[in-house]
Amino acid sequence: MNCKSCQAILPQDASFCPACGSKIVTGRLSLQGTWTEFIGPFFNWDNFFWRTFLQLFTKPEEVLGAYVSGARKKYFHPFSYLIIYGTIAVLFLKLLPMDWKEMEAQTNQKPEFDMTGFMETYTSYYNFFMIGIIPVFAWMGWIIFRKFRHNFAEHLVFNSYIQAQVGYLTLITQLILYNILSLDMNTYTIVSMLLSFSYGAYGFARLYQLSLGKTLVYTLIFIGMLLILLFLVSLIGTIIALSLGK
Repeated sequence: MNCKSCQAILPQDASFCPACGSKIVTGRLSLQGTWTEFIGPFFNWDNFFWRTFLQLFTKPEEVLGAYVSGARKKYFHPFSYLIIYGTIAVLFLKLLPMDWKEMEAQTNQKPEFDMTGFMETYTSYYNFFMIGIIPVFAWMGWIIFRKFRHNFAEHLVFNSYIQAQVGYLTLITQLILYNILSLDMNTYTIVSMLLSFSYGAYGFARLYQLSLGKTLVYTLIFIGMLLILLFLVSLIGTIIALSLGK
């Protein structure tokens, strides 16, 4: 029998092709096989999804360092890990949407634009947003931690793992605080932001073996850079809006 992927001759009773490594499938596809072949691998321990998820909490330095050091099969691929999070997030936010009008009411201010409509668009294109924002965070990390001599591509890997994990934390926080405990939007937002910055600081502190003081300094630098970028984006957006309104 020949391999269906590369046509190499297969040894008798072989489970994988010795030439290309493809799994040898002889039976027809079934409903049970659909889970195993298409959905199961993303959440199967043997394919490292859960190992990656758990160790990003317990040993983030090992996960972040493994891929860039050449251990490409030890943990889940960083960009696949990010895409899976983005897909789960879109489904989660569709099933458990947040009432953004509640936040507008809590601020007691007239909104300058339709927050609900904006968040619906944001949710629909969340995957594209995630893919677009990772290079920005990678560039910021590359600038902040440049003395550790990791290049931009390596920071893309670090931030794919970290931002995906931050995203999972955000979803869990929303589920517990907002959807189950029914706490107000402002409380959820504050806790979510604190957890996000704390986990990012924790991940890089473990990766670079930073002291608490240095971790706080680097975190404040990151927050400062982020605020500057948000201000510039807001300023550019306002200028464009005013130009189009003329």
